[in-house]
Amino acid sequence: LVESSYEQAAQKAGVSKSTLYRWLSQPEFQEAYKQARRNLVGFAVGRLQTATGLAVDTLVGMLAPHQKSHDRIRAATS
Repeated sequence: LVESSYEQAAQKAGVSKSTLYRWLSQPEFQEAYKQARRNLVGFAVGRLQTATGLAVDTLVGMLAPHQKSHDRIRAATS
């Protein structure tokens, strides 16, 4: 799931590329692969949701009157 190609994924898993392609043709493997991808995406979305709150808090803090005007403008445009 984290490699940029099937060839790299096969190498990391310690199997041949043909073995990986054979696995990918099996319905059980396909389903497990899809579920793992869904889990990974769900985890990433959760991290983004958390980070969004922190980003907003940071930007709001930068808008405070005691901040330098150019920093406030940059925060406002972000």
